[in-house]
Amino acid sequence: MAYNKTTTFQNTGKGIKKLNKVDTPSTGFKAVLDSVVSEIIALYNDSEGERRILNLFSNANRSDQAALDSIKSQTVSIVSSFLTTVVREDLSVVGSTSAAVIDALADAMEDASDTVKENTVSISGPTADNDNAGNGTLHPPGNTQQARDDNDIEVTCIDATTESEEHWSVVCSKLGSLGTAVSGTTFESESAGISFLIEAQDEIGEVNDNANQLDNWSFDGALKGSNTDADGKVYISLSDSGGTRTVSVYKDAGRTQLVAQGQRAGDGEVTLSEQNSSGLSGTVDVAYTQDDNDIYLILPFAFDVGDKFYFSTSISDKGLFQYFFVEQFGKALPSASSGNETVSETWAQ
Repeated sequence: MAYNKTTTFQNTGKGIKKLNKVDTPSTGFKAVLDSVVSEIIALYNDSEGERRILNLFSNANRSDQAALDSIKSQTVSIVSSFLTTVVREDLSVVGSTSAAVIDALADAMEDASDTVKENTVSISGPTADNDNAGNGTLHPPGNTQQARDDNDIEVTCIDATTESEEHWSVVCSKLGSLGTAVSGTTFESESAGISFLIEAQDEIGEVNDNANQLDNWSFDGALKGSNTDADGKVYISLSDSGGTRTVSVYKDAGRTQLVAQGQRAGDGEVTLSEQNSSGLSGTVDVAYTQDDNDIYLILPFAFDVGDKFYFSTSISDKGLFQYFFVEQFGKALPSASSGNETVSETWAQ
């Protein structure tokens, strides 16, 4: 298997350079044409005659943009042909598709310890939908070099028959359906370059009880958004007066909407009775050392069909070769951090 780095990447780089001249945000031909039309709109919009001129410019711009889209498509097609002819022959690839050739190219690069500049991938989110019935978590997603730029991922519960093993459809803006995720099992999509884990919350989560004064929480009648806040949280105040411990439960962070409360002399189990017809009651063990108004609880609620999570991937610093191969062919090449790659970025500039 012959691997000619210079032939492969210099020629591919020229295609990438041409594509970027057309399509780079702000500076590419497409962006420049749109900028010019914006300037024309400001100049030719004061009379009927000027608006006729503006309409001609707008029609011409649409035609020019369509021509540039055609150039983009043709450029990618030419690079694909180069891969499936010259590079395929050099590498003695059996398969005839671009994907097969790129896979073989990646293997040859690894054998030669060659790398392209990596993409710097960042993730926004995850965000839980405000209307989610469940209080579980989609853990911060992972990514690989195959992650796409400006790719939005939506994860939707489609089957909540078995609690903690809910099924979720995973759909992204660039590739469509990625398959089905199951709560408690890591989901991976090689094509989209993402992975994540959804975990249902099955226990009460306690936050900011730094002195460990409250333990063994139990509640009956919890209704998310009714006697808790919209996220399923309740907010706690613990106080003492003459040896009588008081535990107050509120549905709001400002601690103005009391939903349950209980008292007892000394430490031990406190029975929490519903307040203001909230329907919420429970118990908690108290071991008092000081007043505390900073504690809050996250109550467990089961996921339901229609619950959603969102996150997105974006590329803040593009490796010219890596970005092209991932976005156009869905294939990542062996990569290294900026300045450590062995395939020169200048070949695509």
